[in-house]
Amino acid sequence: MTISKTPLLLFSSIKYLGIAYLLYIGVSTFRAKPSPQQTSAEINKTTLISSLKQGFLSNVTNPKTTLFYLSLFTMVVNKNTPLIVQIMYGFIICVLHLIWFGLISYLISHPKIKSTFDNNITVVNKLIGVVLISLAIKVFFTLV
Repeated sequence: MTISKTPLLLFSSIKYLGIAYLLYIGVSTFRAKPSPQQTSAEINKTTLISSLKQGFLSNVTNPKTTLFYLSLFTMVVNKNTPLIVQIMYGFIICVLHLIWFGLISYLISHPKIKSTFDNNITVVNKLIGVVLISLAIKVFFTLV
């Protein structure tokens, strides 16, 4: 193996690991069992700032989050993608991540929405699992 082929091999390896990881979290999410629900009193005790801090810390320290976004990133970037475009993709992913989790936090804080979500969590997990598995399969066949 020459040195010039090493980055391509590494990049391809990361893509296949990303596919495997998406498949793993898709299957895990699909098979997930509902966790115990918090009571309204427990939810009302948490402040917006403490919720944002907890969400930020759990995402920053969670290697799954990094692997998930890295696997998505490697699917849209190839060896010819200019650095500025890669930086823009990273920025877009960060902004969308912030918007998504901010929206989820806001929506889940409403008792009626939380109750509906909790009552349908099994369906939500199965749908998300199918989407992630489908994404992994689609990306796999674009690389083969």
